[in-house]
Amino acid sequence: MRYLVVGLIISMNMAMGVSALLPWVQCRPINKAWNPRIPGECNDAHPIIYYNISSGGRSNRNTARAIYAGRG
Repeated sequence: MRYLVVGLIISMNMAMGVSALLPWVQCRPINKAWNPRIPGECNDAHPIIYYNISSGGRSNRNTARAIYAGRG
């Protein structure tokens, strides 16, 4: 059971790490992400938004599994 909880924690951290990194790498140069007046280009934000929603749902599901795993 302990390995399950540790595995869930690791997978949640990996998903959230990628989720935190994606907004930073969507624009070139990176400064354009928060200053639209800088010349450059940004990728479409929809895939990043969908990934963030999915990783948030995964995080909630894994948290619930960890809570219920501790009870049994």
